[in-house]
Amino acid sequence: MSHVFTLTDEEYVQLQQAAQRQERTPEELFREWLRQTLADADPLSLEAARARWAALGPEVTQPTDDELRESPLLRAIGIAASGQPGWADQHDEIIAEEAMDSHADE
Repeated sequence: MSHVFTLTDEEYVQLQQAAQRQERTPEELFREWLRQTLADADPLSLEAARARWAALGPEVTQPTDDELRESPLLRAIGIAASGQPGWADQHDEIIAEEAMDSHADE
């Protein structure tokens, strides 16, 4: 399925010139603009994703903006984080408690 968008001659010339500067076709440039616009408008926006990744700390390799745009999964990381430590943050303590339990009552 395809759709047609109507541009004025002036708009198309600007698109064509921008595409030539980037050594791309006008269609490629338009599709990239649309993809980026939709990604930025997504509830899992780049800005929010950057903030969640930054909160993971400097020891975590931060994805590039292009990587975030390409991967909805990378943008979604941390979306459900409550800010409270959970089992993943306390797994060592949970395992240690279980190891010390004699399980005599089982």
